[in-house]
Amino acid sequence: MEQDRYRPPVRLPLSRRERVLLGIGAGCLAAAGVWLALHWAQIPAIIPTHYGFSGKADGFGPKGSLVFLYSIGWAVWGLPALVRRYPRSWNVADNSLTGAYKAGPAGERLYRLTGELLCQMAAGIGGIFAFLCRWSPGGADLPVWALPVFLLLLFGPVGVYFYRARRGR
Repeated sequence: MEQDRYRPPVRLPLSRRERVLLGIGAGCLAAAGVWLALHWAQIPAIIPTHYGFSGKADGFGPKGSLVFLYSIGWAVWGLPALVRRYPRSWNVADNSLTGAYKAGPAGERLYRLTGELLCQMAAGIGGIFAFLCRWSPGGADLPVWALPVFLLLLFGPVGVYFYRARRGR
């Protein structure tokens, strides 16, 4: 049975869509970094550092915490981008109930979908952290739409992945 399992190459080349998605996330974070650098002197000494589910700021700290938030944004963006580079480390099963793997084009398709999922998540993560780096210095509570949009950016790609994976059967 092991010989029937699709083994991806050591590296799957990034598709154009994946490059664009990774670029969107990186671009958002880079733009947030430029904005922070240009406006650092105008940022108040104390800013919101945590928001509750309602979007109300419930934790405050020094403006230096923006550097930490920005750094974490790059790290969290970089994790799926890094994992995307090593497809042999993924555990991609065609049937999540039995763990059966598909060989040939169907197996390759699942690996490509998984790679795209990782890039979609990296784009969403980059956008979320960039938004938070830009919003927090203003000291305002998050808008009511922020939590649903953040959840959609994080979990929407998973829904798209499952839809596309099942559609291809």
